[in-house]
Amino acid sequence: MTHRDYVLAAYAAAFAVMTAISAMTWFRGRTYRRQVEIVAKIRHGARHEAR
Repeated sequence: MTHRDYVLAAYAAAFAVMTAISAMTWFRGRTYRRQVEIVAKIRHGARHEAR
């Protein structure tokens, strides 16, 4: 392999890792937002029942 091949492989690996981390972060954030939304609905409903 030439130097150019190594550089291209390094860029490809970096892009793959960056994409994987971005996807994981997006999915975790999405799950967190859904949990917060559910808790907010429960609290909102409990607040109305207390009145």
